[in-house]
Amino acid sequence: MATTSVNVAVIEDGRILLIERADFQVWALPGGGVDPGESVAAAAIREVEEETGLLVHLTRLVGIYSVPLRDDHIVLFTAQRIGGELRPFPEETLRAEFFDVNALPANLIQWHRRRITDALAGVTGVAWLQHLDWPFPEEREVGGDQSGG
Repeated sequence: MATTSVNVAVIEDGRILLIERADFQVWALPGGGVDPGESVAAAAIREVEEETGLLVHLTRLVGIYSVPLRDDHIVLFTAQRIGGELRPFPEETLRAEFFDVNALPANLIQWHRRRITDALAGVTGVAWLQHLDWPFPEEREVGGDQSGG
């Protein structure tokens, strides 16, 4: 059965919030699964707070990124910080930091680069099919237009 997940691009002063995942020790956008009975917007806000300590306001729906290998559909939002204190969540997050958008860490999850690029470019309503080999080799994108390709 397909799952629905969220990612959130918190952009602030030319920097983007990333987390270093405890399970793979790679950098990624904050996010995670949508709980039963939870909206994707509520999940996005919850995941950012859980993983980084920050409270956010969602500002834009960027799009949906489908990953057939994992039978997952990821909804990407942009957000702005409205409160909280930056701190990692030890069970999931080793570190949470803002990075200059032109100096992202080398060990960033490869397929998150497309999501970050879209978020920074102001994209809205994109639908990407992201083929990937698990866990982390190069990403191959198929399709990708703003009408659901």
